[in-house]
Amino acid sequence: MKLAPMFLVSTFIGILLFFNFPNNLDTKEINKDKWVKLFNGKDLKDWHVKIRGYPLDVNYKNTFRVTDGVIQVNYDQYDDFNESYGHIFYKNEFSNYKLRLQYRFTGKQLKDGAGWAKRNSGIMIHCQPPESMGLN
Repeated sequence: MKLAPMFLVSTFIGILLFFNFPNNLDTKEINKDKWVKLFNGKDLKDWHVKIRGYPLDVNYKNTFRVTDGVIQVNYDQYDDFNESYGHIFYKNEFSNYKLRLQYRFTGKQLKDGAGWAKRNSGIMIHCQPPESMGLN
């Protein structure tokens, strides 16, 4: 029975090494000054818009727009929200990344908008590809 604690400690150390060691080998040296700019400050040409109930790249009621060099998500042209959740996807996939951004909330929540979505930054790091999303 004295071997059991040693076995548990060895197993625990092995698990730690297994999950940490490959990350250290695969990580390339990152130049902290080299950032990939995703937004050009002018338009959404490098982005895919997906709004529930509409095909990919149909930007229903101009929900996603660029104003004064800023991407805005705005439901001001909607009469009702009607669960018209919107997503915007960058054209390329990334791995081993860090994001740097600014966001702020303006305006009011639509009257029939979900309470959990109030003041939601909307940033999803890992998600399904937009091409795989159906209309609903």
